[in-house]
Amino acid sequence: MAIENPTVFWTKIGFCFNAFIEAFAAGIFPTVNKNCRENPKVLGIANSFAAGVFMGIAFLHILPEETEIWAQCWVDAGHDPDHVLPLPTILVVTGYTIILIIDKVLFDTHSLFADDHGHGGGDGHDHPSKAEDKFRENLRASFATLAQAEQRGNRRSIDKETMNIEAAAKDFLNPQERKAQAIKASFTRAS
Repeated sequence: MAIENPTVFWTKIGFCFNAFIEAFAAGIFPTVNKNCRENPKVLGIANSFAAGVFMGIAFLHILPEETEIWAQCWVDAGHDPDHVLPLPTILVVTGYTIILIIDKVLFDTHSLFADDHGHGGGDGHDHPSKAEDKFRENLRASFATLAQAEQRGNRRSIDKETMNIEAAAKDFLNPQERKAQAIKASFTRAS
């Protein structure tokens, strides 16, 4: 097979290589950069951008072309052009609905962020999370040790337990830690 225009061919190959390098670098960057990995706002923006790209490709490029091809096939088969069955659109809506149901039923993403909205799990009851239970346990143990140290008059133990209580409170109030524990709990529930 002979190449009709080698300049156009090699330009296409160059653009394919360039697009691969850009996509690889942009995809690997969040995994090697600690600020991107730990910042939920950056990850949220990146996920929103990726979702927009996929939806743009699907709805602005692929779906109109497939609808046009389907309509032409419908007419070529001898059917009325005014009564074309919109099968590509039906399949896209069905696929989106199935993905939405799987996401909401199997993985229940609402429970991942239930602590941020003041309710747990969406059933109207406040259920303590594992992080809250662990925090309460650690707090009770630290206060018991603190009381014993005060009875003995051991100042170093009192200072150490006070620092433990402050560290436990800081960890409990850390929103990234709470979200990480909620995500971990949702994966264990789903499996």
